[in-house]
Amino acid sequence: MELFLSWSGDRSRKLAEAVRGLLVSLYGGRKIRTHLSADIAKGEPWSDALVNHLRASEAVLICLTPEALASTWITYEAGYIVGRTESPRVFTLLYEVTSNDIPDPLRSYQSTTLEPSDIRRLAHDMTGMNPDDARWAAAWREFDSEVGGIPPRQLHQIVPAIEEWFRRKTFDEPLHHCMDQSWIERYAGAVETRQRLRSVAERVEAAGAGFAAEVFHGLLGAVDSYATAIRGLLLLERPPFPTAPDGTLDFQTPGLLEALEGRRIRVKTLLNAGVVLAPFAQPEAFLFERLETFAEKKDLIHRKRAELERDLATGLINEAMVSTWRGSEWDFDRISAYLVDAMTSFESHHDAVAAAEVELEKAQATEGGTLIPVHYALKAVEVITGRAGANDGPALNALLANASRFLESLDNHERTRGPAGVIARIRGREASPAPQAQEAG
Repeated sequence: MELFLSWSGDRSRKLAEAVRGLLVSLYGGRKIRTHLSADIAKGEPWSDALVNHLRASEAVLICLTPEALASTWITYEAGYIVGRTESPRVFTLLYEVTSNDIPDPLRSYQSTTLEPSDIRRLAHDMTGMNPDDARWAAAWREFDSEVGGIPPRQLHQIVPAIEEWFRRKTFDEPLHHCMDQSWIERYAGAVETRQRLRSVAERVEAAGAGFAAEVFHGLLGAVDSYATAIRGLLLLERPPFPTAPDGTLDFQTPGLLEALEGRRIRVKTLLNAGVVLAPFAQPEAFLFERLETFAEKKDLIHRKRAELERDLATGLINEAMVSTWRGSEWDFDRISAYLVDAMTSFESHHDAVAAAEVELEKAQATEGGTLIPVHYALKAVEVITGRAGANDGPALNALLANASRFLESLDNHERTRGPAGVIARIRGREASPAPQAQEAG
């Protein structure tokens, strides 16, 4: 059989590629040959090449995702084969959609889910051959792994205008840079955005996208918290805040700026999660972003450390996994990597110092942001360099100097006490034994 794999959108394409891999694993080049528009070479006339693939095909498998449902291309490709084939065969493969979602005329064809038995029946119906159990088991594992790697729907794919709603001074400008002190306008902007989010809540729920829905509800809660804080802390009868020597506003009341900026930054972080970030590696990563107090976050990290110790002992964690965590945009993923680094020899002391420098740069670029990832990156440096006997060196000394200057510039002992303590221990280590792995804190 000559089979055309029809797709629309990146996730649909990945599903089509996984199907092709499954069929190759099951049958090699026998019984079935697949055609995919992604095979068209660069520089080749695209429309002509597509038509050639369609002409060569006697059946079409349409990879339907929520995004692909609205595509006119898949209808065109299916219609082309149906219109020119005497006994056309049309298969639909469903990913995050149900048979009720399929539009006409595709609804008239029997669909296939991602259940193993349904996929196996699909392979048999297309080829007339039932693969042996051993071959099927190996092919299914590979297929299931590839499908599992398809990224979930992101929030901006469900609500395309969502980024535009947040492009305003209310969310983009740090509060101590708001020299006109237009707090009523800032509050009104937060309330308007909150109303827009509420207006699309049913659409997000109906999309059935777990990751995006979780981000959405976290974002809605964060905007509500930010608006409430502005109303409660800034919409008061009070004289204007004075200007500090550095040209920013001096909020005077201890903790006032941190309380407001923390909420603003949480909104930005969650919006970034819905629009840009890849899915997290640690299931607690999104919860970590939503927690508001340091004590709650520290407790979650302590529990994670115990879990990581157990997983290391049973061989469930390997170096490649931890390397992926280090490169994550999610704070909790990176913190988990630093915890493992302090318990293993996965990371060299040179790489640990470099990772801490990157973490420090992230913190410096985010006014009022959390210092927890910096703290745990420094703790990994403390343990790893101590284990290696690398108590000094240009890179380590530069890291400690940069981190000390940054912490001193924050002028907030409560926020900086943890990382400052780690720096002090590293600097004072020459007169004491090399440290052992410590309880996270």
